[in-house]
Amino acid sequence: MGKNSPESEARNQLRHQVMTPVFFMVTKETQPLALDKHHLEGKIIDISDSGFKFTSPMPLNEGDQISFEIVSDTKTIFSGVAEIMHCNNDLVCGTFYLKIKQHE
Repeated sequence: MGKNSPESEARNQLRHQVMTPVFFMVTKETQPLALDKHHLEGKIIDISDSGFKFTSPMPLNEGDQISFEIVSDTKTIFSGVAEIMHCNNDLVCGTFYLKIKQHE
């Protein structure tokens, strides 16, 4: 997929910038954790149908899995498990959803 390909342009158009907390913890084998086990807090930068970008308080490696919950106004909007696709030196990480659950 090239930088200016239709796929990359669509991906950029479908990403929504938000600044809301994400609470998470590293997990294994696509296992979501209980919401009270999400002890690390990051900040969502943008979100899409396939994943989200966030700032992490600690380095994460490509292939790591995190159990997460995205919160707005102290209410969990959705939770699940995501795989880290990349994380740079500024601790900005991109994810891909493996499991997702919407909360009412």
